[in-house]
Amino acid sequence: MVMLQPPGKPLVLSLISLLAVLQIAACDDDSGGGIDLERAREFAEIRCAKLFECCNPTGAYDDETDCVESTIFGFWYLDYIGASVDPDRMAACLDARIAQVSGECTDEYRRSLDECALVFHGPLGVGRACTLLEQCASGLYCKPTEADVNTRYCAPKKDEGSACDRNLFLSSAECGSGLICLEQATGDRCKAPLPPGTSCTRSYECGSEYSLDAICVFGRCGARLPDGADCDPDHPEWCLSGHCDPDAPVCTPETLQEYCEDMNE
Repeated sequence: MVMLQPPGKPLVLSLISLLAVLQIAACDDDSGGGIDLERAREFAEIRCAKLFECCNPTGAYDDETDCVESTIFGFWYLDYIGASVDPDRMAACLDARIAQVSGECTDEYRRSLDECALVFHGPLGVGRACTLLEQCASGLYCKPTEADVNTRYCAPKKDEGSACDRNLFLSSAECGSGLICLEQATGDRCKAPLPPGTSCTRSYECGSEYSLDAICVFGRCGARLPDGADCDPDHPEWCLSGHCDPDAPVCTPETLQEYCEDMNE
């Protein structure tokens, strides 16, 4: 099968855009099935129509049709490579996202939704060739070979204390459920996330891949900031709302229109 992608939309950027919109991470469950592309298209059409009603996000898409096709392509490619989903989580995620973009442009828009965590996983077993984490089954990750980092295969995730490589993944991809790759005196190791109050540089060190509330804020592991809390306009993701009012600066609810306008920056 020949893989097609929208003109001017590189594959990696298309996938990143989709995962960011849905806020999707790999699933650790064993349930799953095919991706409902009809439902995905319904979501894409509603979302893109609302975005182009609220502003003109040509910084991200050429037009409304480009927005729809770019979103659908991300779903299609994940389906093509064999990524499967937890159908209940996928349905809940799409329902929640559709609800967000079915109101007024001045309605509140939350970038992070609990319904959209832990949706994808794949069917490939140990030793099978892969290119993305989403292709490997529960408990496995897509491991580069020693000879060539671009040649990968599905391998078991590592136990606590096992060596890992932060420079390769900068995430918990190599480590078992609930563990992340942290710098230690003996080298990078799979360990539990840093506790609240600990110095950090990246949110994944605090366990953000397992808890949407965990984040590295002002250099310390903590919880995302509630509305009204002081924030840094350069880091709107520190706020629960995903929006830091630059004029205050405090965390405030973000409207759909503001989210749309941010896409042009």
